[in-house]
Amino acid sequence: MVVMYVALIISANVLCFRQWTSFLAGASTAGYVYMYSFYYYFFKTKFVSFDSVCICRLFIFAKLSFWKTR
Repeated sequence: MVVMYVALIISANVLCFRQWTSFLAGASTAGYVYMYSFYYYFFKTKFVSFDSVCICRLFIFAKLSFWKTR
């Protein structure tokens, strides 16, 4: 009886480990893309003034609004 209980606990932990491994693989990829988008936005586009940032965000918002209405 004890052996069956221990085997059940071990198999449950293995399944849980596989699920968390899969989740963390996807989450780490998403985190990398998210952090790179911040890096690209602030350092590669070289926006130096608040006006240029506002104009860019306004353009993106207008573009997204247009796509939603189609």
